[in-house]
Amino acid sequence: MSSKKKLNNKDLIKILSISIFVVVAVVGLAIAFLLNYNGFSPAKPSIIYDGKNIFLTAPINDSYEGYRFKFEYKEDKIILDSSVNIISTASVIEKGAKLGQTYDVSVCYLGKKAGNNSEFSQKIKWTCSIYLNAPNIVYDNETNFITWQDVENADYYQVFVNGIADPYKVEETSFDLKEIDGGERTIYVVAYSEQNGYLTSRASNIVEVEVIKILKGFSSISFDYTDKVVTAISEERYESVELLIGSSRYEIKQFSVVEEEDTFVYKISIDKIYNNEDLIGILPKDIDEYNQSNKDDVRYCRVEFPEESETQ
Repeated sequence: MSSKKKLNNKDLIKILSISIFVVVAVVGLAIAFLLNYNGFSPAKPSIIYDGKNIFLTAPINDSYEGYRFKFEYKEDKIILDSSVNIISTASVIEKGAKLGQTYDVSVCYLGKKAGNNSEFSQKIKWTCSIYLNAPNIVYDNETNFITWQDVENADYYQVFVNGIADPYKVEETSFDLKEIDGGERTIYVVAYSEQNGYLTSRASNIVEVEVIKILKGFSSISFDYTDKVVTAISEERYESVELLIGSSRYEIKQFSVVEEEDTFVYKISIDKIYNNEDLIGILPKDIDEYNQSNKDDVRYCRVEFPEESETQ
């Protein structure tokens, strides 16, 4: 009886030893799995626009070997590995990304050992885009034009004068400074595209010029002898005009102006200064040293006097 008990104890010890070994082996495998499995995922990637280039970035993590950016569109997938946490649009295009296409972008950290990468981050939407090149503008003082070379893929340009919020839109590669008021002006140009994937350019170089504007004269003038009212038409609206009545000149600031389509109609009463002269002329009054009228561009009209019987 006692020998049989000793045999059973040995068997129990063997079974217990085997069980402990199995448990240790399982725990070891679990620890090894946990050491090699990384459930951590980085924050979502970010997009940086600096006006010249576009970059995608991931949060820095020095515990890893590098970064893997993933771009997905339907069934298409682009993988780009980098040793640094920032990549450019140009590098993604080299991998096959298409301008104007919107991708789902995520990033993971690359482990120092194979199979020890992090999980991928949440996805962001990113449209593959590049900036248009900035124009380089030149002032031609002989023609009074600002000019520049055509910017590839640009559909139009905006000309900014003294940083005004309402720039001039042009489709050509030149701008006539006759379009703006005279004075000391700083001018720059920005290129725009209506095509997907092309972003507005940076501002061009700045050109500083002194613009001398010749004010547009009047296209017609007439005089109502009975009411002593001059009627004149111009494409511009002025605060002050100059009347030539006979050999006398008068600066006139009091008058009415009505806008009709693309012109302005001036009504000027001269009953207090008119003395039966037979010739009346009109031109814009100089505004300042930069905005001046052309003294040779005077619009005249001959006065039609009523018949003597009509005045009696």
